[in-house]
Amino acid sequence: MDAGKVSAAPASVDEPDYSIQIALLAAIVASSDDAIVSKTLEGRILSWNAGAERIFGYTAAEAIGQPITIIIPPEHHAEEKSILDRVRRGNRVDHFDTIRVTKDGRRIPISLTVSPVRDSRGVIIGASKVARDISERKRAEQILLESETRLAAEAAALARLNELSTRLWRTRSLNEGLDEILTAVIELIGAEKGYIQLLDPGSSLLTLRAQRGFGPEFLELFREVSAAADFPCAKALRSGRRIIIEDIETDDTYAPYREAARVAGYRSIVATPLVSADGESVGMVATHFRSIHRPSEQELRRFDLYLRQACDFIQRCKLEQVLRRSEAALRDADRRKDEFLALLAHELRNPLAPIRY
Repeated sequence: MDAGKVSAAPASVDEPDYSIQIALLAAIVASSDDAIVSKTLEGRILSWNAGAERIFGYTAAEAIGQPITIIIPPEHHAEEKSILDRVRRGNRVDHFDTIRVTKDGRRIPISLTVSPVRDSRGVIIGASKVARDISERKRAEQILLESETRLAAEAAALARLNELSTRLWRTRSLNEGLDEILTAVIELIGAEKGYIQLLDPGSSLLTLRAQRGFGPEFLELFREVSAAADFPCAKALRSGRRIIIEDIETDDTYAPYREAARVAGYRSIVATPLVSADGESVGMVATHFRSIHRPSEQELRRFDLYLRQACDFIQRCKLEQVLRRSEAALRDADRRKDEFLALLAHELRNPLAPIRY
């Protein structure tokens, strides 16, 4: 070996190269999408990476040296004190969901992980914080929750619809069934008042058959309505389509009936034709609301599902009435036949008696 040269001993392959590790850690911190921040035990910011700049809006120059409370809403300051107390005791805080505020005042949900930082002697001298913006996750959770809530509400509504349909088919007469139908539709659509009219095909008159919440004067006005009249119920019947008047005070077509509506105490109306499965007009259901109102699409959908059952029930009752009348007519014809045969037998017995003897 040349005495003029000094050669350093080669490093062991097992000896860690701390400069490389530090460089790698620095690169990871710099490139992380999460906010990686260090702070003193008093809560003053010591380091601030690019992820923190992106999430909270402050540059490193603006944030370093400031209290960490610049990104903490006032109502969460006690929460930060509690976290620092846990860090001082050597505890780590994992995946703690909370709210932080950005430079421009936006409140964002984040997930925090806070760890104690120790010096070479093992003494806790500060805290490192990793904050992840969980806005997308929270939005997804909210969408899922809203979806589950809607599905639960829809399931409950359909169960109630099934219950109302069952109650209808248990009624014993058309009049009892019409009262049940009116009670159900007022509940399903959230109305305060309502009435049902049935159509007489022979006279083309809509006749009031059930009502809820109206006085004598109003009932007299709608007791019999021509299908050719200008009332919303008659218009809906002719068109075969529902008419919704959200505010009778601003709807010009309802101007002639506003005073009657004011006296009756309603502000909006939904007039729905009753149409059987084979397309035959059966009658009308009118529901009324005290204030300006428009039912939701879900309410109207369930409302229409129930009215299909109602139309089937009304048609069945009418057929039963026809059958009962036919049976009565057959019984009456049978009785007259028996009376005639008895009379004929009596009349024949008298002239045949002398011949017999």
